[in-house]
Amino acid sequence: MYRYKTQYVAVMDRGDLVGIFTYASYLGNVLRSGKEAENTPLDEVMNTAPAPVDAEQSCRDVFQTVCQNGFPYVPVEQNGRFLGLVSDDILRLELSRELNAMRKKIGFSFFSPDDGSAMGGARP
Repeated sequence: MYRYKTQYVAVMDRGDLVGIFTYASYLGNVLRSGKEAENTPLDEVMNTAPAPVDAEQSCRDVFQTVCQNGFPYVPVEQNGRFLGLVSDDILRLELSRELNAMRKKIGFSFFSPDDGSAMGGARP
C-alpha cells in the first residue's frame, strides 16, 4: 500500500469483490487489539464492500453515494464486472475541476481582478 500510495485495497475471491482492506481497518482491528498481523486472517480486518456504482454514473451521483454510505471509497462496476475503487478525494477533485470550468465559461470568479480580495460574482 505504501509503495503505491494508496489507502484501500480490493479483496477479491475468484474475480468477485468480497471486501476492502484499508490501513485504518488494519490499525483498528489488528494493532489496537494487540493481534499479530502475521496470524490474523484478512477477512477479520477487511471492511465489507459498500454497494457498487456503475461506471456510467456521473461523478456527482457517485460522490453523493460515497457521502451516504459512510465509506471514503466505492467499488465501480461495468456490466457486473469489478473495475476498481474510486475515493472521495478523487471525486472531489473531479467535481472541483468541473465547477472551475463552468465558472470560467460564465466568467465567475471568487477574487476581485483589482486587488485579489474574495468577492464572488461575475467579472465586469
